[in-house]
Amino acid sequence: MKKFLLILFLSTFSLHSEEDASITEKSSVTEHSATIGDKLIEYKATTGTLILKDQKGLPQASIYYTAYTKIGEDQNTRPVTFCFNGGPGAASIWLHMGAFGPKRCAVTDEGIAVKPYRLEENPYSILDLTDLVFIDPVSTGFSKPAKDVDPNQFYTSDGDVESIARFIQLWTNRHNRYLSPKFLAGESYGTTRAALLADHLLSKCSYNIDGIVLVSTILDFQSTFGSIDYTYAFYLPSFTATAWKHNMLSSELQEMPLAEVLKIATEFANGPYINALFQGDLLPPEKYEEILQKLSYFTGISTKFLDYANLRLESNVFRKKLLQDNQLKVGRMDSRITGIEVDQLVNMEMQKSFSDPSILCIDQAYKATFNHYVKNELLWEEDYDYKIINFNVNRAWVFANSSWQGFSVVDSFKVAMQKNPDLKVFVASGIYDLAIPINSVYFTFSHMNFNDEMRSRITMEDYEAGHMMYTHKPSLIKFKEDLKNYYEKALN
Repeated sequence: MKKFLLILFLSTFSLHSEEDASITEKSSVTEHSATIGDKLIEYKATTGTLILKDQKGLPQASIYYTAYTKIGEDQNTRPVTFCFNGGPGAASIWLHMGAFGPKRCAVTDEGIAVKPYRLEENPYSILDLTDLVFIDPVSTGFSKPAKDVDPNQFYTSDGDVESIARFIQLWTNRHNRYLSPKFLAGESYGTTRAALLADHLLSKCSYNIDGIVLVSTILDFQSTFGSIDYTYAFYLPSFTATAWKHNMLSSELQEMPLAEVLKIATEFANGPYINALFQGDLLPPEKYEEILQKLSYFTGISTKFLDYANLRLESNVFRKKLLQDNQLKVGRMDSRITGIEVDQLVNMEMQKSFSDPSILCIDQAYKATFNHYVKNELLWEEDYDYKIINFNVNRAWVFANSSWQGFSVVDSFKVAMQKNPDLKVFVASGIYDLAIPINSVYFTFSHMNFNDEMRSRITMEDYEAGHMMYTHKPSLIKFKEDLKNYYEKALN
């Protein structure tokens, strides 16, 4: 919908050194309207930066954000949701331009970027349910550390949470939103961040959170990235769904509905398969053969190869093996999507840099449409490159008291749930997600030793899409309806 007049406000604050002039606090405020569902929503968009300072008042970092606030509603009762993606070096562009914001990057119903790239209205935005603040952590998006400040302090699980918590408190203070119901929404590592934040804000800042939206959840890294045998069992149902999607299973399984196929694959994974893996070399030969045949049955991979792999199928190996006869590999973030497989023997260096086909089909479009949007509609001027993903952050990241494979925030999540009896959580998972398999998500939440009351505060929904399920239009529609029900429940 055509936007109406726009108010532009820029302010620059003097810093402790003229050399730090690149670290400025500024904002652009514009007014718009959009039809979301069957409602016409008038809203204010604020895009800008806030400066985080140390105890001496010296700038430490500039945090870039985009906020949408509904016009004409009491802000004391209007919810606000703070959103971020993962990486951990990723900007918030994915949730912003794919799921929650009033504008989105145009993609096909299956989630492939439309060419030429363009923006479109997002009738499935959640702006009718809550105000939104999209946060780009330090060194992602347009956010950056101040001059002469060691950026590595922000590249840790603890430092990251501290900086985002400070931003949330600062934004709340600036906009006088103390009484608003407050939510966190994170995707991928953003779910890890959300769990830590909920505990940190409550325990150290006396800042209450009413709800958390977790998209493609990872609270226990060992369940997904560990080398323990049960990790292979967690991936199996996702492999089965992927093989079913690409018609690589037996006719018996292909003729079943996906839900039924997933059910029996999960029962095998969590029962006979995981028990067999735990026995290791003590597994009797006849039982080994039985599991080998079943594993091939549920994955579409030959028994010869699975025997060579000792019944242990790695995700990246599966992605390459499933459709190798067609010289294709399936996506990691979304295994519905395929891409050409580069010959590993001839082009090893190219193979190393060849990205996930389910990301390649959208990442350039997201960046282009976002830059066009903030410049032309939100009137934000910035020469600094918008970093949708900063791999330097990922490489430098330090997980508190742990290697990344063994990192867990389950205890922090449990503390937040226990200390805040009103905290309600929504968990969204993609069936075709080979980055965070759905079985590992269910395992994590079923091993928290919650009582019935605490379990009743957690809502879990699955989608026939991948890690970013909102790129798939049928899933986006369901996602919005599920979130509508969740916010209504969380606010009552």
